[in-house]
Amino acid sequence: MDAALFGAILGFVSGVLWVIAVLLRRKIKPVPLVRPEPALAGGVMTLNESNKYTAETRARDAEAKAAEPIERRNRKIDRIALIIEVLAALSTAGTGVAAYEGYFNDAKRWNPLTSTQAAALAKELSRIPPEPMQLGCAIPADCKELTMSIGEAFTAAGWTDIKYVFSGGIGIGGIVGLRMDPGDERTEAVDAAIERATTLKVTRSEDLRQPSYPPGATLVIGTKP
Repeated sequence: MDAALFGAILGFVSGVLWVIAVLLRRKIKPVPLVRPEPALAGGVMTLNESNKYTAETRARDAEAKAAEPIERRNRKIDRIALIIEVLAALSTAGTGVAAYEGYFNDAKRWNPLTSTQAAALAKELSRIPPEPMQLGCAIPADCKELTMSIGEAFTAAGWTDIKYVFSGGIGIGGIVGLRMDPGDERTEAVDAAIERATTLKVTRSEDLRQPSYPPGATLVIGTKP
């Protein structure tokens, strides 16, 4: 899932959870006051004092009994609200992480060619005799879209022998930017065509083509500089 979309979902979930927690806490009811336990008079109580003590004790017991279910309900609501608040806090933190990852991923992701660039590249490539071309992408999550858009431009220019390699190919790892192999006049012509039609810069290979090399060339898209 795209980091921005994931962050937006987390942000929505976080907001909903906070609202639920607030609404739950509003359901906590005030607990009726329970009078303190009546004090026993020193010595022997008179009949009136005994009756008064008994009445106050019964009243206090009745108040405590009435308060018990409200306290139990309040404790239950408080526990649920606390759990939801923890989940909301985690969602809020996740939103920040997703935003950071989205920014980080966008910074290292290659953008595909625009329609104008693709058309210009196809026009440039149509002036060059076609040969087998292998397009390599070091990290598919970062460069697959650019690789495919370049391949489509080659195809539009009449280059029919196009092969794609997404990670794991020999010589792909560790490359920064774009590199064309091997080096000769034909690959330099393709390099120049890409640079004229787009904002991309292609590193010329130091590995010059040898008579024993098979026909064709490889354009590798490595990590974004």
